Amino acid sequence: MARLRPGQAETVRVRPGPHSIQARMDWTSSSLLSVELPKNGKIRVEVSLPWSAFWRTFLTPRRALVARIVQV
Repeated sequence: MARLRPGQAETVRVRPGPHSIQARMDWTSSSLLSVELPKNGKIRVEVSLPWSAFWRTFLTPRRALVARIVQV
């Protein structure tokens, strides 16, 4: 839904209800996040690439990125 560079943010409007979120970068990705968005609700998702991701990009590339929901 959005292509971002480090430090960038994007607002995406979606319908209320259940959603799955996954961050991707090159051949790596995060685990799926399942969220239930209430009517008129907002969530903020933060994605990071920790130092430990260096090894995980080769050992477990589908979990190298870390995506988490942070409070709004």
